[in-house]
Amino acid sequence: MFNSVMRAFAWLVGIAALLIAAGALPSSHPLPILMCLMMVVPATAIHEAGHAFAARWNGMRVIEIHVWLLNILPLSRGLRWRFASPPKGVGGLVNAIPDPSRPLRPAMLWLMMGGPLANLAAALACLPAALWVSSPWSNYANAFLLINLGGFLANLIPFRGRHHASDGWQWLQWRHVWSEGVREVSVLALTSLSVWGVTAERIPGALLRQIETLGKGGVLLVAWVRLKASQNVGDWAVVDEIDQAATETMAQVTHAEKEGLKWILAWLQVESAFSHAVIQRNARALLAVPLGREMRWRAPHLPHRFAALACALDGDRTTCMAHLVRARAAAQSSLDLALHESEDRIAGHIEALLDATPDAARGLSPASPNADPVAPATPPSAPATASPRPAAVARSPSSRS
Repeated sequence: MFNSVMRAFAWLVGIAALLIAAGALPSSHPLPILMCLMMVVPATAIHEAGHAFAARWNGMRVIEIHVWLLNILPLSRGLRWRFASPPKGVGGLVNAIPDPSRPLRPAMLWLMMGGPLANLAAALACLPAALWVSSPWSNYANAFLLINLGGFLANLIPFRGRHHASDGWQWLQWRHVWSEGVREVSVLALTSLSVWGVTAERIPGALLRQIETLGKGGVLLVAWVRLKASQNVGDWAVVDEIDQAATETMAQVTHAEKEGLKWILAWLQVESAFSHAVIQRNARALLAVPLGREMRWRAPHLPHRFAALACALDGDRTTCMAHLVRARAAAQSSLDLALHESEDRIAGHIEALLDATPDAARGLSPASPNADPVAPATPPSAPATASPRPAAVARSPSSRS
């Protein structure tokens, strides 16, 4: 009941700020509401920039930024961007991963407050222009001030929605409930270790057992970690045991739960198919992999790694090495340091197949270095569903900045 009241109050604050801002525009303006809705976009950008700045200031790594239709993935050098719909129920988000060697709680508290404080700073910056009555832009500055002030207040109201939690709610959780070592932030701890270079086979067993207690999603996530660990060390046969465990877990999943698990299931299927292709010395198993547009966007090394395996099994050394160069380059550009080492090890396993594979053992060979052996499929909706880490993501409700 309290949560519903707080959520309704946040909506009320956002709508009131929008209407008051529309009233502050010149009476001659033909579409004041539309103008104010357009102002919400830069206000959201300011909000997310505040989250990102707070994260970097506290030593965190920002691995994704989403502002309405603009999706940005920061890289070790530069960034990649595209136009894509944001996750349901939010107008923007910043996915930031804390440094495991630094205190977690202070960093997360600043991350949650960074967005609202940025909106407050923007509102204060508009104040001189809004008070300068003789300026023709004073009405617009006043409207933008009110939009940012509404975003500041609405995001501070603590509530948890269906698809997101407000900054205020997450701040309170980190202030009074969440801390290092508790079960609710175990997935964040796993992600943090990976981003800072701890490969799957070196993840502490106690942390994995803690993640398994989160439910079916946690069990599947641990299965994926075990699968990656087996690939890193070249223990390919473990894939059958992992497949069986995942199948048993999925047999208990309800239809309603499948939507939230589809991303981790997609990753499991992709890496399982790769391991089976190595065991069977037959790359045709990769044809069934649902490597769709979303996965290609988030893991651009995968198509090249798969193509390299196909070429290695076909005995095509030149094309295989060309794909491995591209796969390594794509992995090295990621901010996930564990990915660098993992893909380098897997590339070494593929190179070993070039000498071990007889010419008669033919897999599926791409026609050129740019060919892709993977059949296109419908991409998963969002990667966040693979790891339930609400504390790692600062989101902005779509109805306000």
